[in-house]
Amino acid sequence: MKRILTLLLLTPIIVAGCVPQEFIGEISGTVTDINGNAVRDADIYADGSFSTTSSPVGTFVIRDATEGLTVVQARLTVDGVSYRGTNRAYVYAQERTNSVNIVVARVNQLGHVQGIVQDQFGRSLEGVRVFAGGPLGSWMDITDSNGAYRIDDLVAGYSYTMTASGRGYENDTTNFTANAGQTGTVNFFLRNSSNEQQNGVENLTAVAWTSPVDATRSRESARAYEAIKNHINPEREERTSHTRADPAVTHLEIDLFWDYEFYNELLGYGIYRGTSPANVQPLEVLRDPLANFYSDISDQLLENQRFYYVVTRLNTDFPNQSGSESPPSATVSAVPLDDMILNNVSYAPLTFRWQPLFNATSYTVYLYYDFPDFQVDPIWVSAPTPSTFYVYNGAPLDPGHRYWYVVVGSGFGGFSHSISQIDSFVAP
Repeated sequence: MKRILTLLLLTPIIVAGCVPQEFIGEISGTVTDINGNAVRDADIYADGSFSTTSSPVGTFVIRDATEGLTVVQARLTVDGVSYRGTNRAYVYAQERTNSVNIVVARVNQLGHVQGIVQDQFGRSLEGVRVFAGGPLGSWMDITDSNGAYRIDDLVAGYSYTMTASGRGYENDTTNFTANAGQTGTVNFFLRNSSNEQQNGVENLTAVAWTSPVDATRSRESARAYEAIKNHINPEREERTSHTRADPAVTHLEIDLFWDYEFYNELLGYGIYRGTSPANVQPLEVLRDPLANFYSDISDQLLENQRFYYVVTRLNTDFPNQSGSESPPSATVSAVPLDDMILNNVSYAPLTFRWQPLFNATSYTVYLYYDFPDFQVDPIWVSAPTPSTFYVYNGAPLDPGHRYWYVVVGSGFGGFSHSISQIDSFVAP
């Protein structure tokens, strides 16, 4: 399977003093804080030059990144306090590099790690990817000609799983705890690979989500829809720390989950997608040996279209050696639903109402005392119903208080969900 990334339709342009267009690519990602919340209006720099600012939902796109390793940094100041986050991305010409996610924290809460990667004979290794994965996210760097790497702006006080992964070598993995204002040293020694045979990915599942088209119109609504998804499927929240392709809310999304299994030579995963089980095609190489989750948010997803997925493990000899890709996983599929449309509530008794949704077999109402958020759980959840209305049967509501609610339509055995717009009413 060849490396697959999104192809950009760029017209070749050569301007005096500028990098030729054929050497330009794009970088996309998301800026979050240490609580996992999206960070808006952060200044984004690529190799020290200002490029853009993060959107209301924390996303950014750098459209003129030069081919090669790029340092991506987010900076902002809030109430006189400086915040910063740094990661690195490898840019391919005329392609978009996804998932360059940056975690920002107070500058005085950041630590760093550096070191050397050598082979078993003490020779420096160039081009090895070093990952630092923790509860807040994942950081990466690539070794230079001296085998040196440096990962900046790790949030202090957390333990990180560090892995050096190079093609043709076994991985080397250890743990590292970042300390504020300090630069730690972690060196790696890689032995030659043995073209390790790896089992196929097990327990692959796919879950489809549909959110309103305007779900990203404000930062608050974007966070709310992410919180609602995580409440419906807690496994999603557990696995989004450093492997999610892009945490931004999108209209259609299909999440893949699988069981993580440690291998000495795990390079990453091959993601395949198709519209029939017999015609899955390479979608992306997920170059992360710590991953157990992938989120497909591409523009090719369609409502009421079934999409099929297969995931393979790739060892560090991929793609140069026969047998460097595991047998394919079992094929799974998911179907994004249409938009979930609400009708107005009615009173005496309080009744929630909605329009029927094609392919939905049940509906659930989630009621909130405040606007939904990561720290705001629903105060009442209805039983699933096949009907298009539900009479409230919870505890008495506070008269005059505004309550918020959504209705989630589910189908295909509970593996497809459509979340309505977030609506509200004042209790009589």
